[in-house]
Amino acid sequence: MNSRPRKAGLPAKEDGKGRGFKMKMKMPAWIVLTVICVVAAVLLAATNLMTKDVIQENANRAKYETLTAMMPAAKDFEEQESGIIIGKDAGGQVVGYALAAVTQGFGGEVETTVCALPDGTIGGISVGGSNFAETAGLGARAKEPEFQAQFAGKSAPVALTKDGGEIDALSGATITSRAVIKGVNQAMEGIAAEAGFEVASTSTAEHLGEGKYAATAQGFGGPVKVFLTVDENKTITAIEIGDNQFNETEYLGERALEPAFQAQFIGKTIPMTIGDIDALTGATITTNAVIEAINMISDGLDKGLADAPIAGE
Repeated sequence: MNSRPRKAGLPAKEDGKGRGFKMKMKMPAWIVLTVICVVAAVLLAATNLMTKDVIQENANRAKYETLTAMMPAAKDFEEQESGIIIGKDAGGQVVGYALAAVTQGFGGEVETTVCALPDGTIGGISVGGSNFAETAGLGARAKEPEFQAQFAGKSAPVALTKDGGEIDALSGATITSRAVIKGVNQAMEGIAAEAGFEVASTSTAEHLGEGKYAATAQGFGGPVKVFLTVDENKTITAIEIGDNQFNETEYLGERALEPAFQAQFIGKTIPMTIGDIDALTGATITTNAVIEAINMISDGLDKGLADAPIAGE
C-alpha cells in the first residue's frame, strides 16, 4: 500500500472527474456568440429609438422646405387624407396644392412632387425621393433646377418634345425623363380631383368588346401594348403582349413576348404589382410597362371603361 504523503506545495493529480469538472466551467462558444448578438441587437434598437425621431424631423423639414420653395406665398400647409397638401396664405386663401407621385426610372423609384396653382397650371416640381438612384451625370440631372424649371407654367398632361410635347428630355436619360413626365401627370390628375380643375387623362386604355381591353405603357425601347380579356371579377383569362411598335431589347425585354412569361398572368386579378409575377431578368423596365398597362385597364374599368363606346366605333 502506497501511502506516501505528497510533498508540500505540489498540486494533487487531476483525475477524470476533475478534468470533467473543469470542462464544464468553460462557456460554450455558441453562448458567447448569442450574448454578443443580443447585446448588439439591443444597442441597435436603442440607437434606432434615439435617432428615428431626428430622421423623421429632418425628412419633414426637407419636405416643407420644398413646399415653401414651390409655394412661396404659403404660410400654412394642410395635409389631406388623400396625401395632397394644400398651401394657404396668411389670410387663409389657397395658393397651391402639392402631391408626390412615385414612378419607375432607369435605376429605381423616382419621386416627383408637383405643385399646382389654383388655375390648374404647374407651379413647380421637385424630383428625388429616398430611393432615387438614377445614373450620375445622366438621369440624376433630373434633380437639377434647369430641368425642373421647364414645367413651371405648363398645363397637364405634359410630354417630352420627342413625344409631341414641350419638355426637353435629359440627354442620354430618356427613361428617367419619361418617369418624371409620368409622375407629373399622375400628380396633376390627383390634385385636379381635389382642386376642381380639369386635367385630360393620359390613360390609353381601350374597350375592345366582349371583356377585351388594351392599354399601352412606355417600355425600355418604346411603347408596350397589352391586350387583356378579363371576367366579371377582373380576373385575367387571356393576355397578349406587344403589337407592331414593340421594340424591347433582344433576349431581355423581348422575352415579354414568350408564352411562358405571359402564362403567369392568367388567373391573376387586377390591379396587380410586379411582385405578383416573376419579372424578366435584366428587363425590369419592360416588366413594369406590362404591369402599368394592365393597371391602366383596371383603373379604366373602375371608371366605367366597360360601359364606354368600343374603340373604333
